[in-house]
Formats: sequence, C-alpha cells, structure tokens
Amino acid sequence: MNLKLFYRSAGPAIRIALIYFVLSFLWIYFSDQLIYSTSSDPEVLTRIQTYKGWFFITFSSVIIYFLIYSEIRKKNKIIKRINESELWYNKLVSSIPDVDVFLFDTELEVLLAQGQEITDYSTPLSDFVGKKTNEIMNGEFGKMILPMFHRIISGDTVYTEYEYNGQWLLLSGAPVFDDDNNIDAGVIILLDITNRKEKEQQIIEAKERAEEGDRIKTAFISNLSHEIRTPMNGILGFTDLITEDDLTKIQRIKYAEIIRNSTNQLKGVIESIIQISKLQTGQVRINKSMLDLNDFMLHLFETVKGDDQLQLNNSQLLLNNLLFEKSNLIHTDPVLLLEVFTHLISNAIKYTIDGKIVVGCKESKDSTDEIVFFVSDTGIGIEEDKQKQIFHTFRQAEDPHTRKYGGIGLGLSIATGLVNLLGGKIKLESEEGKGSTFYFSIKQSLNEDITIDNQLPVAKKIYDFSGKSIMIVEDVKHNSELFRIILKASGANLIFTKNGQEAIDVCEANKNIDLILMDLRMPTMNGFDATRVIKDRFPEIIIIAQTAYAGPKEIKESFDAGCDDYIEKPIHRLRLLKLLEKHLCG
Repeated sequence: MNLKLFYRSAGPAIRIALIYFVLSFLWIYFSDQLIYSTSSDPEVLTRIQTYKGWFFITFSSVIIYFLIYSEIRKKNKIIKRINESELWYNKLVSSIPDVDVFLFDTELEVLLAQGQEITDYSTPLSDFVGKKTNEIMNGEFGKMILPMFHRIISGDTVYTEYEYNGQWLLLSGAPVFDDDNNIDAGVIILLDITNRKEKEQQIIEAKERAEEGDRIKTAFISNLSHEIRTPMNGILGFTDLITEDDLTKIQRIKYAEIIRNSTNQLKGVIESIIQISKLQTGQVRINKSMLDLNDFMLHLFETVKGDDQLQLNNSQLLLNNLLFEKSNLIHTDPVLLLEVFTHLISNAIKYTIDGKIVVGCKESKDSTDEIVFFVSDTGIGIEEDKQKQIFHTFRQAEDPHTRKYGGIGLGLSIATGLVNLLGGKIKLESEEGKGSTFYFSIKQSLNEDITIDNQLPVAKKIYDFSGKSIMIVEDVKHNSELFRIILKASGANLIFTKNGQEAIDVCEANKNIDLILMDLRMPTMNGFDATRVIKDRFPEIIIIAQTAYAGPKEIKESFDAGCDDYIEKPIHRLRLLKLLEKHLCG
C-alpha cells in the first residue's frame, strides 16, 4: 500500500527509472537462468549474451519511449487544460464591465494584468506582465495606488475608493498564501464605480430635497395656521362684541368694518390656496377676449391707489403706460391678467415703506408681438441667492420676511403659474435694499375690427327682475339669507327650499318658476338628482348650479345633470346679478 502511494506521488522521471530498474532486474535474472540451462559452450554463451544485450537495449528503448510518450501526453493535456482555464479566465475578466485585475509576486513583478483599462494607467495593460509595478505605475493615478501593492505584499487587505479626473474607482486587494501560509503573491481588483456614486449622490440629493420639502411645507402649514387664525380671531371676537346691546352706532360700524376686513383677509388666504391647487392640477380655465390695455391699466391704477395698506405704508402708486394707441389691444384672459397684477402689486405694497410703486406696460424690444408688463417698487429688495427660489411654491413660507410682513407666501407662485398659463414669461430684477421690478410678457394680438370686452366692473346699476320667480335651493341658512339680501332690491319673487325634494315639490305646485339657484351638496336629495327630475318634468325652467366645489369634474357633472350655468361660492354680488340678468333678461 505504501509502495503504491509512493508510485502515484512520484514524478514522471522517478516512475520511469523505477520501471526500468524492475524490468532490467527481471530480464537479467531470467535470461541468465535460461541461457545457462540450455548450453555450456563458452562461444555460444558469449554470442547469446551479445544478442541478449542488443535485445535488452532495443526492448528497453521501446519501453522507455512509450513511457516518456505517455508522460508527455499527460503533460500536454494538463498544459491544454491550464491554457483553456486561462483563456476562460481572461474571457471572464474581459466580459465583466468596468473591472481590471492585477496579479503580482512578492517582488512586485506583475504576473497578470487583465480587464477593460477603466482608467489612464499611462501604460497599456498588455505591457504590464513581467514588469515591476514601479516601472509601469508611473502616471498620476499609478502613483496614487502604488502604495497599495506594497501594503498587500506586507500582508494587509485593502479596500478603498479614489476620485480621479471625475471618475470614482474602488480598489480591493489581498495577499495570496501558499500551502505553508506564506505570502506567495498579491491580487488587486479595480472597479469603476462612477455610475454607482452618481446614483448614490442622486439618492442623497433626493433625500435632501424631500427633507427640505417637508421642512418648507411644515413652515407653510405653520404660517398658514397663523394667517387663518388671525382673521378668524377678528371675525369671531368682534361678532360676539357686535351683538352687545350697549354699543353705539359708531362702535357697531367700526366692529362691522373690522369683521369685513378680517373676512376679506381670510377670503384672500382661502382663494390663494384654492388657486395654487388649481394651477398644480391643471384646473384653471382660460377665457380669452380682446382687451383694451389703456382702459385696463387705468382701471387697475384707480382700483389700487385707494388700497388701505398702501396708505398705511405711506407709499405712492404711479402708472407708466408706454403703449401707443395702435398697440393697445391684446388677446388674453382679463381676469387672470388682473389676478397676476393683483399678486405682484400686493407683494410690492407689502415690502415698500415710504417709497413708490410703478405699474405699467410697454412694447417688447425683443419681439414685435409681445407686450411687457411690469411692477416696480423701491422696497427692501431681494437677496441674489434667493431670487430664483421666490417663485417656487411654499418656498417663501420659511422666509423671515414672510413671517415679518405677513401673508402665506403663495402670491408669486400663483402669478408665475398664471403667466405661464397665458403663454408668457416672468422675470425679476432686484437689488437688496433698493427695490425690485417684476416683468412678465404676453403675446399681443393684431389690432383688428373686433368687439372689445374688458370684463372690468362697471358703474353700479339697478337690476330689475320684477315679475320673475326665483327659487333658491340652499340648506345653509346664512347662505339663503345672503341671497335674500342681494336680490331684495331686484323685485323678483323669491322662494326658498332646503333640499332637492322640496324643490321638486314646489315646482309641482307652482308652475311659474322661472329660474332655480340649485345648491349641489344637500341632505335628503342632492342638487344633481333634483336637477335631473326637474329638467325632465319642466325643461323650460332655467337651473344655475351654485357650488363651492367648482372643479372641472363637478362642473361637467352639473351640466350633464341638466344645469344651464353655474356660479362659484363664495357668491359675488355683481357676478350673481349679471348671471341672472343674462338668463332672465337676455
């Protein structure tokens, strides 16, 4: 058993020598026995011994040849397998993207260099093998990683990252040990991790944006709470006081004025929230018409110059209309244009103390079919690093100026959204401590023979609906009272019901109903169902939906139910009267 193991573990030369020795011994022993048993003649014995020698040499040569040939075949098979393994290894390394592999001995001579040449080594990988690392790692990056080769041969395992010429590289390496646990070689794997680093940076930036967005929205909610509670305090507090019996007429008027101002302030907050929500969800509708800008700007100026805050800040409002008579027409939405100006002017008034504010418009220098509008002030100005941020939604909520001067910080975001919606652009020029100028441009329409509708409020007129019967379907008592007060002077016959079923019953009993103001959200039967029934039985009755949910879906649903028109809450007196005039007198 021991001899068998010795033979298997012996090298090819030892095995051949061993076989030759055994065969020689057997040949000499048995051949001599055979020769001496057949003859005793010396001459014959000498001749036989000579033949025996030549036969032995020939036989041994053949045996040795086949033994050597067998060993060479085995060695060639092993070499072939090694070459195939090396080829597959090279293919494997070459097929891995963004990887280079280096194998080197304890003398720092490169034994293998394979990969994609993921960075600039100054020397091609194909020239690495057989050379010392200090000979080939002579470029900028090579000098950076050369100490890692020495550390690995010293027994260290390394894992580190490098940034080189905008590229991120991960180097990992370790020593290779022999059977006696001595360091025999070292291996380094270099991986291009630039894409991974970019994705990590994107994740970090997204996380920071999310955290910043959360912080900004938290600041916005906090500011919004303050802006809602402040007017609510005035409304609720003075509503209680105004009911006291011992108040003078002057005190009641004063308290009523405070309640009205607080209500308008609260209304402005709510409208801003609704408008920014509509802009973000694409629900703002555009109703374009030809607008005479001379009349529009004059009306704007006359409206704003009496602003209480403007007077309180002791600031001056100026109008600077630089349009020629021939270029004073523009095709746009007057209501949205007025809203843009309202937000920009309110912003200017808020931040301008003892200064002046200029509003105006002019022809664009860059385009012949554009009108440039501007609102300029001599207020506190805006820091350069914040000039891009102020147009972003919720961004101003954390601005200390917003907290100092009030407001929820949505005005500029709304103005920007509306200008974009109208097909224009908005920009800012500002210097801290000297003031700001906001410019926005809108495409101009050719001056043609067309009807002009400025959609601006006109002088107060009397609306006469005598002989008309109007039914108000409303479940909230104070809303019904508002309709009663607004329509009291119109001479119309007013009928009040609280839900859809009552409205149907009244229509069945009274055949003279001309128009119904139908609330859509009510108990017992909602306005949609009631409208369908009434329109089915009395198609001649005009039904106007009145709702606080004036989104596209709600409006479409109301028209699908059979409504002829709609009006949004809160109800504006003039808008309501014009709408009724349109349907009752038009």
